[in-house]
Amino acid sequence: MLQREVARADAESRRSNVIIAEYKQICQRLEDDYNAAKTTLSELRAKVSKCEKCRTCIMDSSNILADIAHPLENRIDPMLHRVQERVRELELELAQTKLAHVEAECRNQDLTHQLHATASELQAARNSWPWLSKTLSSIKEAANKREAMTPTALRDLRRDSAPGGDLHHLIHSRSRETRDSLKEVV
Repeated sequence: MLQREVARADAESRRSNVIIAEYKQICQRLEDDYNAAKTTLSELRAKVSKCEKCRTCIMDSSNILADIAHPLENRIDPMLHRVQERVRELELELAQTKLAHVEAECRNQDLTHQLHATASELQAARNSWPWLSKTLSSIKEAANKREAMTPTALRDLRRDSAPGGDLHHLIHSRSRETRDSLKEVV
């Protein structure tokens, strides 16, 4: 999820950078047009200033033009302002994402330390009570063997392990022997 958010923020940042670059190109073109117009105006003034009548008109208009500043210097373009705000938002979002990533890494590191500490405690407990560990291991092995056995093997195991199972077998074998010996006599 973090990678997806970072990728989205990077894509948004690239898009904003493209918009900013296009805006800078537009501003540069306007600046070039302004400078070209200013140069043309200066040349025109130089030509007009050669005439006595026209010179007085130019002097009056020069005073008015001196009060007017460069149009791009004082103008705050709403598009540039929006783009700059968006860049600030993206930078803030990226910083928050990086912070969340660092916090997640810290949590992972804490959990890893807890896991290792618990594993060490478990190993220490096994070493301090070896008889308990052996007993638990043998119970696990017996349970695993019992699960792995086939149903017929389980049935035979139940017969053999039943109380008096050997006695039952002994009685049956003796009764067969007695029957066979009686047949021989007859």
